[in-house]
Order: sequence, then C-alpha cells, then structure tokens
Amino acid sequence: MAGWILTAPIWGITTYMPVAMTDGGVFLFGLVDTTRSYTEYQAMDGMVTPEWLPFAIMNVIGFYYGSAAMKR
Repeated sequence: MAGWILTAPIWGITTYMPVAMTDGGVFLFGLVDTTRSYTEYQAMDGMVTPEWLPFAIMNVIGFYYGSAAMKR
C-alpha cells in the first residue's frame, strides 16, 4: 500500500485530499454567527504520504533492532 502511494507521482497520478474549510465570521459580539464548515477536495501533485506511514516505518525499524538485540 505504501509503495503504491509513493510511486503515484512517478506515473503522473493526481491525488485528491479532503481539506476542512471554514467560511464566514462572527458579528455583534458573538450574537450573529455566520461560520460554516465544509469539506473541499484539493488536487495534490507530488508525493502525498498518509498519517500512518511514519509510524509504520518506526515500527519496522524498532522491530528490526529489537530482534537483533534479542539474538545476542
């Protein structure tokens, strides 16, 4: 899965990411609230990594060094 995500820019695949947007404002000391939140999908060209990827890499490295320490 990580390999597919990381090689997408090489093949020219555009990735669409959801981004939370807020529009409007607050008027009259908070009596009138015209803010609205919505999700907008933005096109990202280039390498987009998911949130779980750094944790997965750290787990693999930790397992590798942990098993090497247990063999001694």
